[in-house]
This record gives sequence, C-alpha cells and structure tokens, in this order.
Amino acid sequence: MSRAPKVPEPTLLDKAITWLSPERGAKRMHARLTMTALGGYSGASKSKRTLSAWTPTAGSAAADLLPDLPTLRERCRDLERNNPIGGGAINTVTTKTVGTGLALKSVVNRSILGWDEDQAREWQRKTESLFKSWAETTSCDITREQNFYGLQDLTWRSVLSSGDVFTLLTHKEQPGQHYSACIQLIEADRVCNPSNKADTEALTAGIERDADGAPIKAHILRSHPGALGVKDRVWDDRPFFNERGGRVLLHVYRRRRVGQPRGVPYLAPVIEKLKQLDRYTDAELEAAVVSAFFAVFIKPGQGGNPRLHHC
Repeated sequence: MSRAPKVPEPTLLDKAITWLSPERGAKRMHARLTMTALGGYSGASKSKRTLSAWTPTAGSAAADLLPDLPTLRERCRDLERNNPIGGGAINTVTTKTVGTGLALKSVVNRSILGWDEDQAREWQRKTESLFKSWAETTSCDITREQNFYGLQDLTWRSVLSSGDVFTLLTHKEQPGQHYSACIQLIEADRVCNPSNKADTEALTAGIERDADGAPIKAHILRSHPGALGVKDRVWDDRPFFNERGGRVLLHVYRRRRVGQPRGVPYLAPVIEKLKQLDRYTDAELEAAVVSAFFAVFIKPGQGGNPRLHHC
C-alpha cells in the first residue's frame, strides 16, 4: 500500500502569490506537490533554501579530479610540512600501515612441485635468505639511499601526500653488488602529458591506455618540473608491462571511482578546515603573546589610596 505524499508547507512567496492570484497560487502548489511525489530523497531537493545553491557537476572521474590535482598536491604537501595536524595525520597513517615494513614469508605448494617436506623447507629457507640479502641493503634502491623497508615507507607517504607514486622495477649494475635488480620511485608530478598536450581518452595525465582503460605506458619527465636549474623538459616512455607480460611499472594509488586515472591526496577533503584552524591557532597565539607583555601591579598613591599601573 503506497503512502500519500506529504503536502509541502506554503512559503511566504506562495502565500503572497495566492493572495494576489488564487489561480496561479493553486498551480504553483500543484507543481510543488507533483515534484514532492516524484522525488523520494530530500537531499535532491532544489527548492529548500539550504540546498538551492548547491549545484555540483556530474563529471567523470577524470574531469572532476585532473583540473584541481596540481593545486591539491601543492596544498597537501604544504600542510604536511607546516601544519602539525596534517603532518601528524600522515605520519600516523604511514606508521600504522607500513610499520617496520612488509617482509617475505616464502611458502610453496610442494604437492604441485612434487617435493617432500624437507625439499620445500630448504627451498623456502634459501629463498628468504637471498631476499633478505637484497632487501636489507641499499642495493635494492637505484639511488642507494634506502633499503626495501624504507622504500615501502616512502612509497606510502608519497601516496598520502601526493595522491600516487610510480615504482619502476629496473636493473642497474653497481660495483661490489651481487644484484642488479633495483627499484626506482617516481614522484607523481613527473608523470604528465608530453609538451603539455591536452588530455584525451587515450592519453590522460601522462598515462596512455587502451580501449578498455588498461595502462600501456607512462610519459615520465627526466627531472621534476619544479627542479632548480632545469631548462629543457625531456620525457621518457616507460611501458607498464614487458614483452612477457610481466609488470615493470607500478602505479600505486587508491581508486575511489571507476575510471579514476590518478590518485587523490589524503588531506584533500580537509584542506580548507586545516588552513582555517591553522590561522585561528596563529591568531590565538599572537594574542596570547601580546597580552603577556602587559602586567598590572598596585602601588600606593597620594593619600595612601592604591592605584593600578600597567606596563
């Protein structure tokens, strides 16, 4: 059994129109009753004063994100550097998510390989030992600055502050090192359209995709666009998959919508609130400092009457 729609309350304008022209007033109320019956969600109302000025656009994931993404990155990074709440939030999430880093725990399906338990255990021990000899040294980092666990921390921190980060699995022969395999982290700003070309269905925010939306290759600037002393802008093309179909370029980010091409910084929804809170805190601290300069004391005046003095 359907429930009859609730009759909308007439506004002051409705009452005025009804007083001047009862016929027009009746038509207006009939139209409002029809709209109430058709729409079941009050959040979609366009007649309420609190919602009438709220007219968001219905763009795609790329259209809603990409025009604002550079500004979001810049402001989120500034909050991470200079805002104690923003920086603390990113530090806390990174620490609780990554911790000391993810370690390898080798487990093989010995029934498929036809191994007995001793063979499987020995292979797992050797594999974990070889992995540790690579992961616990700086050989795994192309810059030779961090070990594998430090790279995990930096990767997730970059995702939170910039929205995404790219990880290139490559090889580099280094003197005195047993392994050539290494990881190169690429900051989000370096992946962009060559020569500032406009985004298309095939090329979006520096990433080329096939007709199904799968990534094919990324266009990577050789240096950061904000680097000092760099005049020439040169792009390198890096495929996401090698000839055998193995993944060689990872795009690390959190997808929140279907068709979202790039990641959104973690602090993006609270940028305005954090900045307002920052300004409010600064104003309160300045007021406290100014008031600390003033001291009030009492000393006897003429006739023995106390007088208040301040400095």
